[in-house]
Amino acid sequence: MDSAGKSLKPPFTARSSTCSPATTIPSSAPSSRANSSPPPGISAAVSASSRHACSANPSKSPNPSNPASAACSPPFCAADILGFLLDLTAPAALPWLAGRLGVDPAALRLTPLGGGVSNHVLLAEAPGLRCVVKQALERLRVAQEWLCTPTRIHREAAALRALQPLLPAGAVPQLIFEDFDHHVIAMEAAPAGALPWKDRLLAGEISSATAFRTGALHGAWLRHDPGSRWREEFGELAVFDDLRLDPYYRSTAKHHPDLTDRFEALIDMCVSRRISLTHGDLSPKNILVNGVQVILIDFEVIHFGDPAFDAAFLTNHLFIKAFHMPAHAPALAAAARAYWTGLLEAAGPGWKWLPSAAMQHLGGLLLARIDGKSPVEYLDEPTRNRIRPLARDLLRNPAPSAEALFAQYFPCP
Repeated sequence: MDSAGKSLKPPFTARSSTCSPATTIPSSAPSSRANSSPPPGISAAVSASSRHACSANPSKSPNPSNPASAACSPPFCAADILGFLLDLTAPAALPWLAGRLGVDPAALRLTPLGGGVSNHVLLAEAPGLRCVVKQALERLRVAQEWLCTPTRIHREAAALRALQPLLPAGAVPQLIFEDFDHHVIAMEAAPAGALPWKDRLLAGEISSATAFRTGALHGAWLRHDPGSRWREEFGELAVFDDLRLDPYYRSTAKHHPDLTDRFEALIDMCVSRRISLTHGDLSPKNILVNGVQVILIDFEVIHFGDPAFDAAFLTNHLFIKAFHMPAHAPALAAAARAYWTGLLEAAGPGWKWLPSAAMQHLGGLLLARIDGKSPVEYLDEPTRNRIRPLARDLLRNPAPSAEALFAQYFPCP
């Protein structure tokens, strides 16, 4: 229903270039081209966000040597549907994707993947092709209103290009194409046997070797000094604020107003301590495991910022799972130690301050996963009620290290 109470017809959704609510509009609404209407599966949009992304990216102009900049293929070309965003999950997406990937539409099979709360994600398969196609959502799929510009997907593409030469082969996916009109990227798919580390952890398969390799990958990019290039390319914090600082720290502070000063201090750390690339969502769900191989994915929140946030984010996930699976707490504590060992060994000298800095964030992140906009989905209410006072205490009195944290709440028998 619109503001006037009229019934509206999907899939046409008005979009904005800023993080403002998506508003449904009637299918008869005028388009940005005279006498035109959106093709099936296309979302009506004021494409200021698309045009802004294009103008901010010189590679948007078609360039034969740059496949990511090529004009989109038939049947839907940006020149013909300017003002409309393709819905990646609609039937019209298949022929469009086939054109972008250069395959026969009849041979292309699309399988929805998880995508979390913030993206449409599809596995695209055809003879000789297996890739993942991803489109950022403007309105995230959570109970509370949570909005962010879909142009953030292009930051993820930039991150894949930046990290590719720094990490071992296969540690991050290879980018296949980037579409600035519909905010879509395609990247190589992980091997068929790869599973999110989160799934393995929740199944009780807790590998310290996987944790160590994850830490080593994290440390590898901390060791690299990017100079001014990364500071300029990834210096914008708007998406990190929309997807992390606001829903995690500010939103949780509203539920715990007596801790507002602590959350404000954490936000200040993220804004002022900007010394390395920061993933922003370094979670087991974004770490794929295939045998001994570890693959990092989902870089849409990447920015040049506080590396302590990432280290705390991952440690927090292991810590929460110890409450969820107390019988596995010793193994999870060992995994946390292994992650930190791999991280600090790979990062090299000069990072001894990182463990205590990360623990300052941990209490806030722990409380945010209970009372923020993105609560952990697998915890029952008694466990949430048990964690809440502990998180409040850790926010005021941080542990000195991850090892001390686990020892305090899950001491060895």
